[in-house]
Amino acid sequence: MSKRFHITLPDIVAAQLEATAKKQGRSPANLAAFLIEVWLNSYQISVQMPTSPKNVLEFKQILFGLNLNE
Repeated sequence: MSKRFHITLPDIVAAQLEATAKKQGRSPANLAAFLIEVWLNSYQISVQMPTSPKNVLEFKQILFGLNLNE
């Protein structure tokens, strides 16, 4: 069974979530649920949060399909 959560996001994060969801043809809630699931699976494998700038950059590239090196 699914569980609902209420979260508050900074405006810039909410805008990024909405834009990315629209680009992918899904709802912001569905994308947020997917991103949380992917992150938790990744966290369980690595047993640490991405804290270094390189790890955060790689994480964003994977999740958002962005090329942030340009």
